[in-house]
Amino acid sequence: MELTVEDASEDFQRLRDILDTRFIVTKGFFPWALKYKKTPPTLEEYKAITLAKEEINQIQKEFKFTKNQIRRVFEILQLAIGDMNNMAFLMEYRNKIKSRLYFANRAEFLPFLKKKYPLLIIDGNQFGI
Repeated sequence: MELTVEDASEDFQRLRDILDTRFIVTKGFFPWALKYKKTPPTLEEYKAITLAKEEINQIQKEFKFTKNQIRRVFEILQLAIGDMNNMAFLMEYRNKIKSRLYFANRAEFLPFLKKKYPLLIIDGNQFGI
């Protein structure tokens, strides 16, 4: 069954995130989430976790989820397996999210970039044109 919700509340979004995550993991997608359930990955192992286009396509075919839903579940699981006491992990996760948000909203930054600013700096992270 497919259900469309416009202007979903935060509580509804949380419920959807929980169910989407459960569906994806129980069908065998993102096996690294179960692998690192008890012991967090090293920073190198964490950096190696990626979301491939083929995996997105398979999940879309199986569940009819949008790319944003899949990305959201992927990021939730990345945060869930991480070591919250490791500052390097937290910075890596934070930078991945910031980078994604910057590229998703780059049109909003375009007026600032056209004024010949060499770099856009957000919280110490530099983004070039």
